[in-house]
Amino acid sequence: MFLVKLYHYNKYLLISFILFILVYAFINYKQGAVISPIYQFGMYSGKFYKKDTTPIFQIFVNNEKLAVSKLNFEDRDFVLIAVEKYILAKQNSLNINTTMQTVLARVGFGTFFNKRNFENYATDKDFLNWYKNKLQKILNTKYILFKFLVQIAQMLLIE
Repeated sequence: MFLVKLYHYNKYLLISFILFILVYAFINYKQGAVISPIYQFGMYSGKFYKKDTTPIFQIFVNNEKLAVSKLNFEDRDFVLIAVEKYILAKQNSLNINTTMQTVLARVGFGTFFNKRNFENYATDKDFLNWYKNKLQKILNTKYILFKFLVQIAQMLLIE
């Protein structure tokens, strides 16, 4: 067994190893915060639930549907994912802010909590201007009139 071999190799190293495991387990149990991404069991330990709906993002540029299949993979990802992530970021800002404030207060760093570090302050106008400039570069055009269409599709789950 590993611990027996470690005991015979170096007793202080064994004590340090066990102490590390105990402190790590205590913090995870007491605070609910993972102190190291290397040992994050919670990332893979839960069930993945299938959703019965999914959003479909369509982008129209100059009144024509953008054919994202003609773009290279990097540009395609940017065009589709940037909009989705912006919408999700607006929804998640409050949740992240509340969670981080609670966790940092429990550990004793609540006074150092800065709300601006955990919130997205970009307005819709800021995002649309930034996105328009990026689209102009990707599509190699100067004039762009674009709109987003988000549809919610109902999926039929067959098991």
